[in-house]
Amino acid sequence: MKQDGFSLVELLAVIVILALIAFIAVPLVLGIIEDSRKSAFASSIEGVKKAIENDYSDRNFDVTSQYVYEDGQLFLVKGSNRTSIPISGSPSGKSKGVGSITATGTVRVAIYSDSYCGYTGTADHSGVTIVDASTITEQECLNKIN
Repeated sequence: MKQDGFSLVELLAVIVILALIAFIAVPLVLGIIEDSRKSAFASSIEGVKKAIENDYSDRNFDVTSQYVYEDGQLFLVKGSNRTSIPISGSPSGKSKGVGSITATGTVRVAIYSDSYCGYTGTADHSGVTIVDASTITEQECLNKIN
């Protein structure tokens, strides 16, 4: 007797193989997406840092000011005055941050978003440090530059 089509065993074997491939591939793809988001957040923090460095040099290297970052906007705070600073490549979504300049002219930035905390100016000057926001409070994050 001649049979057309596939047997149930053959179909189940194909389904099992496809499930194994999906089981392996999905976490890898999700990891790549997460790494890309972290990298974009770190690049955004570098953009904020660069904007502060540019403003610092425009103000003749005055280290007495503080900077506040709120939802994509950077402000220079001097007393009760807030001046908007142009910025490109800022973190998207709801985020808060602070920036300062040390007595030696090193710019330090900390930004907290719904997903991450990122900060610069660590003791080893290794660039931007990114941690998951679920492991740190907003205040702890913003205090990283002190």
